[in-house]
Amino acid sequence: MSIKVRKVSAGGLKAPVQGGIWKDADPRYAANAWVSIEIEGNSGIETAAVEFQMPSLSGQGYPSRAQDLLKEVVKRLVNYSFSLNEGDELEALIEAWSIEAIKDKKIFRKFNRDGSPELDKFLKKYKDKIVYAICSLIRHAFKSRSSTAHDDVQTFSNVAWPNSRFSDLLENVLFFWKIPELNVPDMLGKSAQHYSDVEFAKPLGINGTKGHLVERHALSLGLNSLRFTKGSYVIYDESNKKLPFKWSRTIVSSSMSHALTSHKEATRACLQRLGLPVPEGRLFKKDDLWMAEQYAELIGYPVVCKPVAGVGGIGVFANLRTAKELRDALNISQSSQLGKQDVIIEKHVSGEDYRILVLDGKVIAAIMRLPACVVGDGENSIAELVLLKNQFRKSNTHLWRRPIKFNDTMLFQLDRLGYSLESVPAAGELVRLSSSSNISQGGDSISVYDELHEDIKKACVESVKVIPGLNYCGVDFLLEDHTKPLSEQDSGICELNAHAAIGNCEYPLFGEPKEVAKKLLISAANQEGLNFLTAPLDTLHLHSTVKGTLAKTGYVEWVMERAKKFGLSGWIRQVDRRTVEVRIYGDLLPASYLVTALVLGPANAKPTSVNTIHYEGEKPVGFRLLGGKL
Repeated sequence: MSIKVRKVSAGGLKAPVQGGIWKDADPRYAANAWVSIEIEGNSGIETAAVEFQMPSLSGQGYPSRAQDLLKEVVKRLVNYSFSLNEGDELEALIEAWSIEAIKDKKIFRKFNRDGSPELDKFLKKYKDKIVYAICSLIRHAFKSRSSTAHDDVQTFSNVAWPNSRFSDLLENVLFFWKIPELNVPDMLGKSAQHYSDVEFAKPLGINGTKGHLVERHALSLGLNSLRFTKGSYVIYDESNKKLPFKWSRTIVSSSMSHALTSHKEATRACLQRLGLPVPEGRLFKKDDLWMAEQYAELIGYPVVCKPVAGVGGIGVFANLRTAKELRDALNISQSSQLGKQDVIIEKHVSGEDYRILVLDGKVIAAIMRLPACVVGDGENSIAELVLLKNQFRKSNTHLWRRPIKFNDTMLFQLDRLGYSLESVPAAGELVRLSSSSNISQGGDSISVYDELHEDIKKACVESVKVIPGLNYCGVDFLLEDHTKPLSEQDSGICELNAHAAIGNCEYPLFGEPKEVAKKLLISAANQEGLNFLTAPLDTLHLHSTVKGTLAKTGYVEWVMERAKKFGLSGWIRQVDRRTVEVRIYGDLLPASYLVTALVLGPANAKPTSVNTIHYEGEKPVGFRLLGGKL
């Protein structure tokens, strides 16, 4: 008798789920993982699953080396035919696969004296547990009574996925794979984008690119930087002319313009006064929300409900078609973190949401922002498609910490569509999981600048001119078709954002990226008269001086580990208890990312400033520690 593995699903959990196949999990010493296989045997297509606990370095989460090893082993399962007669040879086969994966993917950290990979105690535990789990799974697929499953390895028949636990899983899954891997479908004929700098950005955490991109281009143009936090820094030239930044805020736009555009109702009134297209609407005080339903009846459904000074798409509900949907949306909005704010009710404009960036009177980038969504394949449930989509988002430098979120808003939207998390959409069907198109809430970003109609560009430029002192702005435009003039479609400007995020257009999920940070930097630098290079540098040689609480915090080791991982050369030395110097030489991307990360360090370190200048001395080889540590 033999079986052939057709498909594999594998994943890990941040914490055990109480119920389902994870009910006996213990989170104190291990993280949970599972592998599910679809097999082709004498009796047709069947499924089997195994769940097991994985040793964790910290007692929480799932170690990255264990993830890498598990993925490489389960990939080898697909299309492999197993024979029941293999007997004890099964362990030897899976063991060999594990060792191959450790070598091929360089999962190990050190070499033995004979040049072979060293299996430190944790890597050996990962390998042994994975071997036991996979062997138990294969034997269970044969329904063999000679299974060698350990106490913390449980096997299950016909359990490809525990449907009853979807709501727990979506908030709890650390990683999820479907092998063979599904291709991410194109959006609007635009292919999915993959970026090479995701690993460099990870030490920066969420909003990492938002505070890094301008500094990267400044260093490439020969400018220096003085950083205080992840988002606050100063760019300066050799004559000490300074240019302050707070995320994307800089002197390009005035503080008054920032204050005015932060209030959605005031912005809408200014645009409406000059005849620019804006949706009909009005503001309701928190105590007068009972009037909102009457107003919606007056202007006619569908309507939009949103907080007056919202951020990140929180509390925004679009295309509300009935009084009940409006009441439900108001209840959810009032229970959100912005629930104390006044609310705007406005006429819903059919079409999609666009963020169009204007700088110095010109449109420089544009993206369509689709609400969080999945595209059906006729096989996977909505829950599985969400998990797979989030894996794709992890490969995006700007969005790797911004997954599609499972919450009441998603359930509200699915209920309106007549779907549940267990529903299996038809192949090619687009299922919207939210009415808010905000990227931070799981929305898709699709670059559309190249085909944006000139009439729309003109309206964006005119709307920015309405606000005095506003020279950099993101215009949020509702459009039915971005390739047609405004006269041929329903449209409306719903917001002006004076501190629009840079990363959305630099790292779209689909379509060609557009350079925004460099243009913003050059505009500000020209305004202040800074001197910079005309041809950017591809390689950087830098000297950084770090100040703060650094001694006995692991800061030096933290920097050395990342410098080596990034393939950089240089050195680090601790001058005194509050000062560390770092010399960095290498390619632009890893070198500039490390410079930005120096202001963070490990959890116990508290850097207060990082001053980085260009250095023209001898190029270092390797990365080393100079002197001792204090």
